[in-house]
Amino acid sequence: MTWRPVRIRYPRVRPGFGNSTSRLLQLAAAAGVVAVGLCAFAVLRQPDWSVAADVHGGSLRRPGLVLSAGWVGAALLGVVVAGKFSRWTLLVAFLAMMPGNFANGTDGWFSEAAAHKGPLLGEVAAIAAFGALSAYLLALACLERREPDTVTGEVLRMEPRRGKEVARFLALDEGKTDLTTAWALPAASPDIATGTQVRLRVSRGTRTIRSAELVRVAMPEGDRVKALQQNAS
Repeated sequence: MTWRPVRIRYPRVRPGFGNSTSRLLQLAAAAGVVAVGLCAFAVLRQPDWSVAADVHGGSLRRPGLVLSAGWVGAALLGVVVAGKFSRWTLLVAFLAMMPGNFANGTDGWFSEAAAHKGPLLGEVAAIAAFGALSAYLLALACLERREPDTVTGEVLRMEPRRGKEVARFLALDEGKTDLTTAWALPAASPDIATGTQVRLRVSRGTRTIRSAELVRVAMPEGDRVKALQQNAS
C-alpha cells in the first residue's frame, strides 16, 4: 500500500449527469419544446406584428416587446416541461422582457430584427443548440437501457450538491490512473465511507451509480499508517 496523489474531476455542468431515464426523457422534451417554439416563432413572425411606438413608448406592440415575448415564451414552455417552474422563474422572465421596453421608434436593432424575414442568426444558433441538446439527452436515455458496467476501487471522497433530491459526487480511485472523474450517487442511496473498497455498477453515459457492493470496509487511519510504515520498511 502506497500513497499517491489522485486528481478528481467534477462534471458540474455535464448535461444528464446523474439523471434517470425518465428524467432524461423529460429534459429532452423540454429542450425540444424550446427549439420548436423558437423555430415556430421565427418562421411565423411577420413585420406587421410590431408597430413603431410613439415618443412616450405607450404601445404594447413595440418591436422589442414582440421579440422578447416570443423568446421568453419559448423558454418558459421549456421550463414548464422540465418541471422547474417557480415564482422566481416569473421574475427572471419579467427581467428578460425589460430590454424590449427601451426599443422605441423606428430605428434600432430591435426594429430591424422585427422586420427581418425568417430566423435571425441568434435564433438559428439557439434552435441548433437546443435541438442538439435534445438529441444528446435522448441518446443518453437510450444508452441507459444497456447493461451497467462494473468498476471497483476505493472511495476517495463524497461531496453533496445543491438540493436534497440531487445526486451527490462520489470520487472513486480505481488504481489505474492519477485522474478520476466523480460518479453520481443518487440522493436516496446511503452514504459510503471514505476509504471503503466498493464494487459499483454504473451507467457511463450519465455516470450514475446503479448499485454498490461492499468489498472491504474502510481501514482506520492508525492501521493505514502502520501498513504504510511496514511496506516502506
